[in-house]
Amino acid sequence: MDDIPATLENDRQRRLNEEAAAWLLQLESDDTDGCRARFRSWLEYSAEHVQAFLETSAAYRDLDALPDCGIDLSGLVREAAAEVETNVTALPYAERIGRPPTFETQARSKHRHWRPIATAAAVAAAVSLIVLSPSELFSSAYTTKIGEQRVIKLSDGSIMRLNTHSKVKVLFSKKERRIELLEGEALFAVARDTGRPFRVLTDSASVQALGTQFDVYRQTGETTVSVVEGAVKISPSGAAITKSPPTMSLTADEGADVKSDGRIVKQRPGQVSRAIAWQQRQLDFNHATLQEVAREFNRYNALQIRVEDPAVGARVLNGVFNADEPGALLNFLAREPDLQIRHVGNEVVVKRAQLTAPGPGR
Repeated sequence: MDDIPATLENDRQRRLNEEAAAWLLQLESDDTDGCRARFRSWLEYSAEHVQAFLETSAAYRDLDALPDCGIDLSGLVREAAAEVETNVTALPYAERIGRPPTFETQARSKHRHWRPIATAAAVAAAVSLIVLSPSELFSSAYTTKIGEQRVIKLSDGSIMRLNTHSKVKVLFSKKERRIELLEGEALFAVARDTGRPFRVLTDSASVQALGTQFDVYRQTGETTVSVVEGAVKISPSGAAITKSPPTMSLTADEGADVKSDGRIVKQRPGQVSRAIAWQQRQLDFNHATLQEVAREFNRYNALQIRVEDPAVGARVLNGVFNADEPGALLNFLAREPDLQIRHVGNEVVVKRAQLTAPGPGR
């Protein structure tokens, strides 16, 4: 099997820097012990994480000059670096696959003003943080390219995290706050404003926040809603609207799929953590078909995976993968004797192998 293009390694490093920048922003708004523990676990995941955090902070010495957020950043970095140094060197990816600490964006701001805690240049280089001005209040559009993620602070104080290959339109007025998710996925930490309801619309669903943090993923034929904390009320929209559309309320750790025909199907327990694993650039699959797995990897990478055989695409997989390392999936599939992996430019074709019949006398 051909080597994975070298550009993927550069993409992977950029993703690490984005994660580091996201932690800088997270630490500014959350000074709890839980946040400190999750941050320490992220640092100790590998020496690369420590290095990415130091680079994103502009320089190690700058940590001491950062505004006080209730966490000894310098101390945590030193301890994590020491922990990594005393451990065995980084294992091959296939051996160290596992669920990293979930990056739970906290909606509790404790009345602090939002301010980046690293230099503007360092944060801008790693993750986009946009604050809407009054002139942009009524209508703004935001997109992400394949593999890109963005953090956007809305004018009401809400935080919107756009996942890869996504597009949204923000329409705020004096009476409502409306987000149209035109493509892809976004996670929202909603600021409280009783006078203006916060709604997210897709082609098949309407999601109203009830003071909460939730994820919305628009897919072909359905919309998936996952609630991290608080509660939401969902109903079908668009072509799925009927005279009396069904509604469903979801609370923390609950999710549901809104189908194109208007049906609302509640998910099994335990799916929310998988739904938001993308914040750590992880893909968490549970009884997913290979076709679904390939589609998810294709959202994050220039290297596209195409499954030719429907029977092969229907195979079921379980596991946690780094979204930026399709090579891990391809190496796994290459070990299957009945599969053939073929590289064609920036595309990888997966199909059933043509088994050679034994010759005479064998």
